[in-house]
Amino acid sequence: MIYNSETGNSSYTPMLWETDDIFSNQVAASRNDAVVAKEYIEEQHFALAKDFDAQDKLTAINLSHYGLINQFQLGFGDSSFIDSLSKDCSGEKDSLRRLRLIDSFDKGIFDGFIIFPLYNGIYYIPVGAYGYILNPKEGYEPDLVRFWNKEAAGIFNMSAVNAFSDLVVCQSPITACQLIERGIENVVAVRGNGDIAKQFYEMFKHLPTQSVRLISEGDRYGLHWKEQISEAMRWLNIECNDFFDA
Repeated sequence: MIYNSETGNSSYTPMLWETDDIFSNQVAASRNDAVVAKEYIEEQHFALAKDFDAQDKLTAINLSHYGLINQFQLGFGDSSFIDSLSKDCSGEKDSLRRLRLIDSFDKGIFDGFIIFPLYNGIYYIPVGAYGYILNPKEGYEPDLVRFWNKEAAGIFNMSAVNAFSDLVVCQSPITACQLIERGIENVVAVRGNGDIAKQFYEMFKHLPTQSVRLISEGDRYGLHWKEQISEAMRWLNIECNDFFDA
């Protein structure tokens, strides 16, 4: 199923650990760091793909199709990647710290999260990840986004971007997967490091997109995301409307 919006039919700067100000200190990932990030994403995918409880984990976030795991390289955060590193792999751990994928105690920041890789708009390489924790603690946000680069923005479901000029654009990859399970093929999720209009502009200006319908999460941050991506679409003269106005 393709949702039609017109008819309504269906030089490297190291990242400093001492501060939480990711915008000031996370400028760009080196090639080595990017490789380690890719290996991390792949290992966490294998952790979920071989998990006998994988279907239960998907069900916990309101997804039902096991095939999503391999289709989108979904992962589950655990200690498997860290445990696989020998004492001679201090460089890889340093990379994970700079990328802020592990904390100062070498614990993965996505441990206990379902991981959705995010890709840039040109090459099929991960530039970040979205995670949703299975057992959120009271008072803590259940989702987390991490990018390797300061100005990065990433796409979930890159194949749809290249296949369709008319897109349903979600804030959450989980929402995107729920629509995909219902048969809508031209759906993606888009996030940025801070979700600002400039990031979305820089990403979409390289893409064949002609129109978008937006689905935000409906909270205060969702309003920010929707305003910023709508502004970027105006700059690019891409038709932009709310999905539910169709």
